[in-house]
Amino acid sequence: MTMKYFLRNWSPVLAFVLAIFICSSLQVHVTDGTDKVVHALEYAVMGFFTTRGVMLSWELPRFRGAALGAFIAAALGVLDEFH
Repeated sequence: MTMKYFLRNWSPVLAFVLAIFICSSLQVHVTDGTDKVVHALEYAVMGFFTTRGVMLSWELPRFRGAALGAFIAAALGVLDEFH
């Protein structure tokens, strides 16, 4: 895979993860219910972007590609919680 294809497939993931890490370092006070909804939405979008990156980068069956994308998104979510 060339750098051009790598960037085309994975730059949305990298940009979104960077935005999440920056936003999570800010001190914003939200209610517990709102916080849960925001986390669910951001990780759903990140799951979409990672699944897209996996499916465009490798020739995998749809289920395996989706599972790998979800696993990568979950791993990034864990990293965000430790950040």
